[in-house]
Amino acid sequence: MSIYKNQRGETRSSILGDISYSRIPEGEAFDAELRDTSHDGMGFVSRFPYLRGTEIFLRSKNDRERVIQKATVAWSRPSTYFKKLHPRYRVGVRFHH
Repeated sequence: MSIYKNQRGETRSSILGDISYSRIPEGEAFDAELRDTSHDGMGFVSRFPYLRGTEIFLRSKNDRERVIQKATVAWSRPSTYFKKLHPRYRVGVRFHH
């Protein structure tokens, strides 16, 4: 049971894959594990937590040079698999349309 309220306007489709993201369009890209996606946003697992409202730029794992979507962090919290030496955070983002 989750203590977090589902605030999504749409249902998300579970999808596993790899993406990368950065804080600026031409910035260093960090790897992340894609978990789910919808028309309005996505969820992924990152090594870093992000504050709500942080803007990030998502990229295809195969094309780190091309920004595929600009998004804003909606929430971020420790993953259930969080370990001190190997931190992992679940991050939910909303796409800019």
